[in-house]
Amino acid sequence: MSISLNYAELYSLTDPFGTQAIRLDFGENMEWMTSQYAWSLFKGQIAHTDKSINLQGYQGRRPMDFLWSAFVPLRCISKRVVDLLQANRVTGWAIYPVQVYDRDSKLLPDYFGFAVTGRGGSFDSSMSEVVTKSAPGKPYQAYIGYYFDESNWDGSDIFLVSKRIIIKRRVRDLFRKEKVRNILLTSLPEVETPTYLDEFRDA
Repeated sequence: MSISLNYAELYSLTDPFGTQAIRLDFGENMEWMTSQYAWSLFKGQIAHTDKSINLQGYQGRRPMDFLWSAFVPLRCISKRVVDLLQANRVTGWAIYPVQVYDRDSKLLPDYFGFAVTGRGGSFDSSMSEVVTKSAPGKPYQAYIGYYFDESNWDGSDIFLVSKRIIIKRRVRDLFRKEKVRNILLTSLPEVETPTYLDEFRDA
């Protein structure tokens, strides 16, 4: 593995699991959606869909810049985020059409499905420290630090390493400056990943 990359300049973008923001699940007529199709959408492997993707709020009340879903591959961003990314020529992402409704079934305009087209390869645990974490019931082991072989990175500002969304510092700074809401940003050397989870494996 190359060690020339400054991983502290890269950030994991994840769901903060807040209670105020609207959280989405499938709306009406979504029986056709499969896990494989959803992951293909999220990874930008399907450019368009000829079926309506309906997402319904089931928790929270506030529409925010990022809306996360109970069906993990489906994430949505507001038009404000789309405009920010386009205006700053951020690379490695795409959008697809969705219909988003709040908990009262009111349509929320100007939301889009969020796809990540940038690629960084797979998680490589060889540079991570493995520690034992205490927890109620039973301790568990976790990787400290989230690393990858940079020779597999296409250089995009937003990219996937296995299933995780990674952003460059300039995108982190943009999101902070513009107060983009409902995201958790963590420097890659500080990311903790329980070894029993499969999120660090390829989707």
